[in-house]
Order: sequence, then structure tokens, then C-alpha cells
Amino acid sequence: MVILPFWSSMSRRIVRIVHSRWSHGCCFNAGRALTIHLSRSRFAARFISGVKRQSQIHATGDSAMKQIIRLMLWSMLLVFGNAIAQDPGTKDELIRTDKAWSAAASEGKDVEKVVAFWSNDAKIVPAGAPIISGKEAIRAFVTQSFATPGFRISWKTLDAAVSGDGTMGYTTAESTITMPGPDGNLVTETGRGVAVWRRDQDGSWKCVYDTWNHGP
Repeated sequence: MVILPFWSSMSRRIVRIVHSRWSHGCCFNAGRALTIHLSRSRFAARFISGVKRQSQIHATGDSAMKQIIRLMLWSMLLVFGNAIAQDPGTKDELIRTDKAWSAAASEGKDVEKVVAFWSNDAKIVPAGAPIISGKEAIRAFVTQSFATPGFRISWKTLDAAVSGDGTMGYTTAESTITMPGPDGNLVTETGRGVAVWRRDQDGSWKCVYDTWNHGP
């Protein structure tokens, strides 16, 4: 919402420069004027080199106007590209959320605290087991797991990424799961997992897709 008035103001200044130079029939001068104007803005470093390349094209008539239009569109992309640059804190927040989830799961006590990290429409795809869909089915899965003697799970968050608009992301992790084996003795397995996250309207991250496999 903030970038629209800014772009509107910039575009009007660019159009005035282009119009004044175009009225003299000189595309090259229009390119130079754009370069001088934008060199005073914070987008100069990336914009000037492109303007110089475009200004070397001594075109006339319709082709010259196309060059000016390309310059204006390019400046628009630069403005919007910088405006939607992702806040690094968003990725850190997602990593903290995944670590808090691991801590809650490793305690193996509070089912609701663990289940709260999944969205209502989440899916779990366990290694070698049927897909678990929806919050109620996930709650039953976690309840049964915590009730299994000797069961324990934890994971270490390895990496995370967040979409440009900050609404989606994923985390990768290495997990350790201990559970009774076929003979009743406890077996510990390592694995690798990926969780896909969606940011709710209240700003909290919820896992929508959770899957893992057995490690080497």
C-alpha cells in the first residue's frame, strides 16, 4: 500500500522528462535525462547501467518510443522489486517456531500444545504409513504416539525459507525417533523431514504439510 503513491510520483516525474525530451525528437537525450534524474534516487546503481545501454540505440519514430516505454517498465520493476524485499526477521521467526515445536514434542506430555502447531487442514505423511489429514486425525495420532511406552521424538531445524510476500515457508530438519521395535525393545531411528508452513492472519505460523523419511 505504501509503494503505490511513491511509484505514482516517480512515474509522473519520469513521464515529464520523457515528454520534454521527446518533443525535441531525440530518444538519446531522453535516455540521458532519465539517467541524470534517477542517479539521484536510491535505485541509481542498477538503473544507470541499463539506461546507458538503451540510450546507445539511436532509434526514431515508433521504435524510439518503444525504448522509452521499456525504460519506464524497467524502473517500475526495480521499484516494486525493492519494495517487496523480504524482511530477514521473518525467516528467523519461522525457525524459532519450528524449534519451539520440537521442544514441545520432545517433552512428550502436552498433546494440545504440540497439535496447535498444525493448521486445521494440515496433512502428515509419515514414512511408510498412510497419510493423516485434518486436525482431529492428527490429534489422535499424537495422542497414540505419546501413549506408547518409550516413545520420544525430537528434531533439529536445519534451514528455512519464506516466500516473498511472507505468507508461506518451509523448514528442513533432522529428526530422532525412539519407539518399541518388533521385539518390544526400544529402537532409535534418525530421519530427515520437510514441513511446509502458512502464516495465518494473526501472524502465527502453522504447519500445513509435514513429511519425513528414514535417514541413512
